[in-house]
Amino acid sequence: PTPGQTEDIGNDNVKITIQADNYPGESKWQILDMDGVELAAGGPFDATSDVGATIVQSLQLPSGGCYQFIFLDSWGDGICCGYGEGAFSLEMDQQLAFSFSGPANFRQVRRYFGNAPGCPSAEGCGNGELDGGEECDEGVNNSDQPGATCTTTCRIPDTVPTSAPTSGPTSAPIVEGDKNIKISITTDNYGAETTWFIRDSSGAKVLTGGPYSNIVGGASYEQEFAGADTECYTFVIEDSYGDGNCCSYGRGGYTIDAFGTTVADNLEFRDDRARKQFGNCG
Repeated sequence: PTPGQTEDIGNDNVKITIQADNYPGESKWQILDMDGVELAAGGPFDATSDVGATIVQSLQLPSGGCYQFIFLDSWGDGICCGYGEGAFSLEMDQQLAFSFSGPANFRQVRRYFGNAPGCPSAEGCGNGELDGGEECDEGVNNSDQPGATCTTTCRIPDTVPTSAPTSGPTSAPIVEGDKNIKISITTDNYGAETTWFIRDSSGAKVLTGGPYSNIVGGASYEQEFAGADTECYTFVIEDSYGDGNCCSYGRGGYTIDAFGTTVADNLEFRDDRARKQFGNCG
């Protein structure tokens, strides 16, 4: 839409209203279905003309669905109240689904809406209390800034499977011989967000793993392959949601044992990826 103005709603049944703070270029939003597929997105907004502006955007969604709304602040200080009085709200079928205002530091805030049976209540998640199967740590948020409340960290974990898988998918080793490199992965509650790979010095992927299952409390996986001790390898682990594998939603980690040495011992990461080189890397 034109900066600071309202979109023509027309036949749309979902209206998103954003009151920008002084740094609208840091703000954007997404709507996902419950499988994590993006259905709509907006922002980042104009860093000059949208300062303090009221921005209204609209779209059409089936009323009988269940959806996730995610508001993101790239700086990690939220939208209120140190640098302007920011806020946002969402209406569906002319009914207020939720609203949010500060003060709170956050990188991401998630809310649920929709009329599908069993859809999580927006107010049941992130109200400062542990209820409805949610998991929050007071004083901890996605940007590790002190002073935040459960409002900025809450997510509702997926249903625990009846049995946890014991291993992830494997790739065929490219080097013959004894398996002398082992990758051990412990997931957080959202293993479906975790993938990893190993590249050799030519850039070719020699092993991959994940995504795994969403299991409250996490699960452990191991994969091995035969590597060459003359080669330099790069291990990269990624989290598709961008909050890493520790520590708001479980305590994940990764361990790398190579050529008789532990080169990474249950390491954690807290953003979208981490990298570790090992082998004969000079």
